[in-house]
Amino acid sequence: MTLKASDYVLHVRGGPSYDPSTHVPIPVNSNTPLRISSPHLDASIHVRIRDYRGVPVPSNCASLSSLGTDSTADTAGTRGDAASSDDDSAPSSAPASAAVSARQSRAGSRAASQSRNASRAASRASVRTTDSTGSYAPPRSSAYFSKKGPRAKDRYSIAFRFRLKRDISGEDLLWGNDFDHPIRDKLPPGFGTAFRIVKWWIDPGIEADPYADEPWMYGPLLSSINTLTVGEKGELSTEEEAGEQEVQFVHEGAQGEEAEEIRRRHEMPDDGDARKKHFLNDQRKRDFVFEEGREFQCDFFNPYLDFNDFALKLPGFTLPILKYFPSKELRKHELRYVLKDRKTGELLFVVIFSLVPVQQMAQYEEEAEERSGSVKGSVDGSVDELD
Repeated sequence: MTLKASDYVLHVRGGPSYDPSTHVPIPVNSNTPLRISSPHLDASIHVRIRDYRGVPVPSNCASLSSLGTDSTADTAGTRGDAASSDDDSAPSSAPASAAVSARQSRAGSRAASQSRNASRAASRASVRTTDSTGSYAPPRSSAYFSKKGPRAKDRYSIAFRFRLKRDISGEDLLWGNDFDHPIRDKLPPGFGTAFRIVKWWIDPGIEADPYADEPWMYGPLLSSINTLTVGEKGELSTEEEAGEQEVQFVHEGAQGEEAEEIRRRHEMPDDGDARKKHFLNDQRKRDFVFEEGREFQCDFFNPYLDFNDFALKLPGFTLPILKYFPSKELRKHELRYVLKDRKTGELLFVVIFSLVPVQQMAQYEEEAEERSGSVKGSVDGSVDELD
């Protein structure tokens, strides 16, 4: 049996740890972000995919895991200049906005719940996301990929903002991919060529060990991320309301005088590609600090990974991923993107792209609903304490 792209759909999840119990579905191509609060950071994540074919997302997705500290900070999504949809790349259907009435329904029980929460072990990290009242069927695309916009040629984006709860040096804050199992026996014949192209053409700062028992491919965030905004200290800024056919882009730059001074002090170029090249220098990475409490906004995007055909399309080289899957192995396959601390080895957050066999789609929807139902209370897109 030869596997085809039509045999699979995509399932996108995220969370604050590798533990699957902390992962919740991410509403792809939605302006509603996944919001994370953990002992390590507060973060907000958007995922956008051109020609998306995916598993519908339950509207009340939520997860709770014990990670070692009380985390109740409210977070928000990516902010920037808005771009309206102007062609057929806009969403074909728009999910409803977050249910603000959930806040009111919790107000009466908040006083009682606070006393119960105070007596519990202070060790929680929460992850919330929401959209419509029923299952959220993600649009096939997003205005992010508008023909007249800055991302017209790109195929996907992971846009996120974060606020760390301790300092991490520019040398140690990593962005990339890793696996929890060996893949050396499944690497396609063209993998070496593909990696050389990636390192030469796309990200010279990236390093990898694909033959390890737990393979990895990381680069310093400073030289790997496409756009980076240095923000202000304090809580994550709140995103202004935007319709589902508008997009808040992340731009290279700074927000506030203090942030502008940071960029000047480190001689950071105003162009994203130039900034990536600037931080290929090891000393410059060591000198930069992602400060505790300061907001940073990032966007990672490229035209090379096609989630519709499940193929890697590099300049002058195409690698059809499904061609190298075991022909009778119709099962789930995963690719995960991680933000982590090199020095401590701690994961800060993970975004997981899973290829799910179409015949197993109902099972994944049911499992997502069960995970959502295991958490008491309504979900309104903010990170609040649970009863």
